[in-house]
Amino acid sequence: MIRVLSAVLRPLPAGRVTCPADGAALLMAEMSHLQQEQLRVICLDILKRVQTIHTVYQGQLSAVESRTIELFREAFRRNSAAIILVHNHPSGDLLVTRQAVIVGKLLDVEVLDHLIIGRGHWVSLREKFPQKFATWKT
Repeated sequence: MIRVLSAVLRPLPAGRVTCPADGAALLMAEMSHLQQEQLRVICLDILKRVQTIHTVYQGQLSAVESRTIELFREAFRRNSAAIILVHNHPSGDLLVTRQAVIVGKLLDVEVLDHLIIGRGHWVSLREKFPQKFATWKT
């Protein structure tokens, strides 16, 4: 509970995302109790300042269908250096994350993390599976 409160109440340093808790703080209150699954992308500039937060998909009660390239559309428009994927109601596999990391490497837009938010909790897939992020190659 303390981790959740600190993530929500902690101000971002000059609008920057410097760690997974910063990304979670941006969307925790809004996404934690959504009824439908959503997939959002936080677009960041080279200094990791938030450029925009974009809803890519809104699914039914428990699923989101997404094309990997759609995750990068707004990042291209804004010439973003990096993105963070954020969604609620996790699908249970790392396929979306893996594909995004690989495509991001090809497009020179780093996928910093994939955050899962739900019911007042969040998890960073990069923190949970650091070896996978490092080994996914193009």
